[in-house]
Amino acid sequence: MRADRAGYKKNKLGWIPDEWDVVELGDVIEFLTGLPFSSEKFKDNGIRLLRCANIKRGNTDWSENITQHWEKLTPELKQYEMLSGDIVIAMDGSLVGRSFARLTEKDIPSLLVQRVARVRSSSVDMGYLKETICSTYFTRYCDAVKTVTAIPHISPKDIRSYTIPLPPLAEQQKIADILCAVDEKIEAIDAEIAETEQLKKGLMQKLLTEGIGHTEFKDTKLGSIPVDWEVKKFKDETAILTCGVAATPKYVEEDIGIPFLSAQNVRNGKVVLDKYKFITKELHQELTKNHKPVKGDILYSRVGAKFGEAGVVEHDFEFSVYVSLTHIRVKESSDPYFIKSLLNSNFVKRMAYNSVYQGAGVPNLNVKVVREFKLAFPPLPEQKKIAAILTSVDDKIEILQQKRAENETLKKGLMQKLLTGEMRVRV
Repeated sequence: MRADRAGYKKNKLGWIPDEWDVVELGDVIEFLTGLPFSSEKFKDNGIRLLRCANIKRGNTDWSENITQHWEKLTPELKQYEMLSGDIVIAMDGSLVGRSFARLTEKDIPSLLVQRVARVRSSSVDMGYLKETICSTYFTRYCDAVKTVTAIPHISPKDIRSYTIPLPPLAEQQKIADILCAVDEKIEAIDAEIAETEQLKKGLMQKLLTEGIGHTEFKDTKLGSIPVDWEVKKFKDETAILTCGVAATPKYVEEDIGIPFLSAQNVRNGKVVLDKYKFITKELHQELTKNHKPVKGDILYSRVGAKFGEAGVVEHDFEFSVYVSLTHIRVKESSDPYFIKSLLNSNFVKRMAYNSVYQGAGVPNLNVKVVREFKLAFPPLPEQKKIAAILTSVDDKIEILQQKRAENETLKKGLMQKLLTGEMRVRV
């Protein structure tokens, strides 16, 4: 922005409109941290305790496995009672500066717990305040001032000292309305993604055990399956089933190298080519002289926290694989997309989890174990039909995720302009 632009002034935050102020949060908010409730007195039900674990990126999470309860609200606890509209900030944890939420009726009743900050204001629009706290400016500030210990922490003093630009109240409200509209769109997409993922889970459970349109079933060691399905060892339906090279190679620059994929390149049932290293062409030729990965093969993660995830290679390009991946090529009697869905099913994931070796604390799914998995295989035509149904659901989820990413990008751009006054709104 030009230094002589009319209607703007320069201060420590940069250029802002003449009628805007710059304030520290502590001057315009009511700030409170929670009570150290004794874990020995947690209950299975009662009033919920709002802890750092319940605060995610912009939302609350009341999952049963992380939520604790207190018996009842007593007069001495009244000051820690949460209200709809309150803003909460997690002051501890790896996501300090990124874990915050504005509470709604679904979060009430609840009580504020130690290491969580509650923010209220009678002079600043709460919607505008929430947007300033969820901005990248606040995240960068927290990264700069947090204590770097075993558990990162930001202090109440640091939160109060955070400086924000402050438009007139009417403009605050208008900015909040615009950004809130984008948030609501993102939330609607999130709900549709969750609904579609639940649909996929139900379809996988039904299609991978009952098939399509069957009326006759037989009992097997895997349970009841259609009469024309066969129970086989996984190795009987694969032409290639082997892991990548174990030794870490010497990496080279992209312009002279060949992509070298690892477990991080298989996520959510997809082979994701967003980040990988490169090896020499000579090493690639040596590694792939017996079984060269091609389009249509399956990559199956076998090492690390995300082991047991399969994806089909959908691009025709040269690459090699690291030891954290299993390279699979199915026989002509099987469909790779069906096999991918089978490997990603809850049934096979449980088998993988029960078979994994925890060497040095790192999960390791041995290829020999995978070869022996006993699974139910439909005839090839039915495999293709099942794969087509599940792929169509995957496609819908991917489209929704792209829409979500587009709206996230839109909001970031709007925040950059609206929260600095570069873009003004009509009041």
